[in-house]
Amino acid sequence: EKNVGYMHINCKKSCKTCNVSCGESAPALDPYFLKNTIERSKNYTIKIHSEKPLLIEFLNFLNDFESDHIISLCENKFSRSLAGDGVSSVRTSEQCWCQDKKCTSDKVVKSIEERVSNLVNFSYLNSEYMQILKYEKEQFYKLHHDQNSPHSSPQGPRVFTFFMYL
Repeated sequence: EKNVGYMHINCKKSCKTCNVSCGESAPALDPYFLKNTIERSKNYTIKIHSEKPLLIEFLNFLNDFESDHIISLCENKFSRSLAGDGVSSVRTSEQCWCQDKKCTSDKVVKSIEERVSNLVNFSYLNSEYMQILKYEKEQFYKLHHDQNSPHSSPQGPRVFTFFMYL
């Protein structure tokens, strides 16, 4: 309470500084989250596919330069995607994590992280690194439950997945 700004950025369990209830049960969104997200989305064309579960499409989120730039950061860095902690037949894509200094300090990446943070009202400092996936023809990721990090992990449990199609 004495340093809410610090807690919001550095402590995933700091209450009332974000849109998630951090009790021992599954995280719950603030009932006004959708309304507030729409208000923060004025620069984008949006399409609401579902409210439960929440699925919003931002039709003009990335431009062509940004898409090409993200792909270029992973040039020659793709490796077989993992499902959980290992290679699995349920997932056949290739992945590249934006976690080296060149990628995490990149101005374009930082700008995108800030825009995502502003839309979902969470600090990008509490998120996982950007993961870039590459699918060749006939590659797939079969139906699955999304990964949920333990509460004790640096970023906490995954609350959102923000897809950007490049």
